[in-house]
Amino acid sequence: MTTKRPTEAFRSERLFEDGIGYVIVARFKGNSDAEVGCFLLDVWCLGVKDAFFDRWSAGEYEPHLARVFGEHAKQALEPCCARKLVEQAVAYASQLGFGPHRDYKAACRVFGGISTADCSETFEFGKDGKPFFISGPNESGDRARRIVHMLHAKCGAGNYNYLAATDEVGEPFPQQSRVLSREEINVTKEADYIIDRAQAREGRIVTLGGLVLFSTDTGDAWMLDPGDGLALCLARGGERQRFSIDEDGDRYCIAWTSRYRIEGNAFHVVTEGRDARTIHGYPTEPILSASASGTPRGPRPKPGFAPISVADYVKLHLESNPDEDPVELTEALRSAVAAAKQGERCSCGNPIWAVGSAQAGHGCFPCITGEPYPESDYEIDEVCHLHENAKPL
Repeated sequence: MTTKRPTEAFRSERLFEDGIGYVIVARFKGNSDAEVGCFLLDVWCLGVKDAFFDRWSAGEYEPHLARVFGEHAKQALEPCCARKLVEQAVAYASQLGFGPHRDYKAACRVFGGISTADCSETFEFGKDGKPFFISGPNESGDRARRIVHMLHAKCGAGNYNYLAATDEVGEPFPQQSRVLSREEINVTKEADYIIDRAQAREGRIVTLGGLVLFSTDTGDAWMLDPGDGLALCLARGGERQRFSIDEDGDRYCIAWTSRYRIEGNAFHVVTEGRDARTIHGYPTEPILSASASGTPRGPRPKPGFAPISVADYVKLHLESNPDEDPVELTEALRSAVAAAKQGERCSCGNPIWAVGSAQAGHGCFPCITGEPYPESDYEIDEVCHLHENAKPL
């Protein structure tokens, strides 16, 4: 009787010194063919940058393994520690606002039957205690810019580092922002200012009490009322738009023309005529951060989840992430919902957050996001009631 080869796992030997490298887990069949999960990890910032699941024959295994690691040395590790390393890298990146590669869940099939509880190793992410983003050869200037903006919004100035060409990322939006006191507020003047910045193709964010104005390097400019979800387009493609702002002393009246909402990196806007469009590429995280820092004039979101069905969440998620596979996302959500209903808990003891667990591995809202509690964040309606007694960070 042939003994089945035990599961093997390897990582790049200099993974934590270089910040990037591979983790491979191979689960063998009786004929020595292997089911392989391969993960390209950025342990300093982005988590799982690439991933795939494959089947290698006995004759292909060693050559393919050598091809993945190339001239870089590999280091064996326990399969339970490989899973722990990958899942913790995903959780770290998730706290910074970055999700794993779209094939991550497929590659995780190799983890079946492997428990992280058996691993005593500890892993540290980031470099010198801070996230450190290094723009890779496949990162476009636009993507690099969005990553740096996200880091600035999540971490704040001085709490992260990056290495990229200046013309790739420019200056992070929050470093170009201004917060005005009540005495300084002149809505018409600030609207003119933000339009000028848009026409100069410069990104800026201005906070005026409960209002947020921003411009982009594509020539767009907007005024927002986050409290009521109202929007006014001031410039588009560098061209000033028609709008009405009446101001008298410390009173002003704005003729709002649209409503907006932000979902991930998508800026959704609906005009008075019910024309709807979705704009990608705006600095959504810095806008949200600026919205939170201003003095709110309308109702703030109530703590707690906003219930949503699986089908509606998939539809909404694909508006912001059109490249993702709806079937895989639906299956991942259904699996997370089933686990939640069966009583699965995060390592901290809280019920798992189905929406977050579908992409970042099973965990609760505070552990996945780093936020103490949800504020109208989505959760699948079937399991919302399970979070009633969850504890904050």
